[in-house]
Amino acid sequence: MAVKMEFFEAINRIAIVIIPKKPFYDWLNRIEPGEGTDEEASEDKDNTVYLIPDFDEQFEIEAYLKKICQRIFKNELASWYTDESLWPENRTWDIFKEWFDIEMHTVLYDTLDDDIEKD
Repeated sequence: MAVKMEFFEAINRIAIVIIPKKPFYDWLNRIEPGEGTDEEASEDKDNTVYLIPDFDEQFEIEAYLKKICQRIFKNELASWYTDESLWPENRTWDIFKEWFDIEMHTVLYDTLDDDIEKD
């Protein structure tokens, strides 16, 4: 009798984890001194994950991230303060890379049969 193997379904996305660096925490502490440091946050490991298309080439991933980095930057700032007057004005791709590390995960599996709902 053959044993049926069940596998999780792969998701056709890449997950990127946005990890704030020292300039982000410097900004945060200018607004609210003592709010936190990058050393404390590195212990927390509760960073934001974004799903992006499943590109084949690294240059395609970087081109896409350059295209959406403004939205991610705003999202990360808004997760702390929604008052845009407190946000840094200069939010270019180069500044984004100074403020955040990007960790990529290219193999994702869905462990549920339910549809994914967007809020």
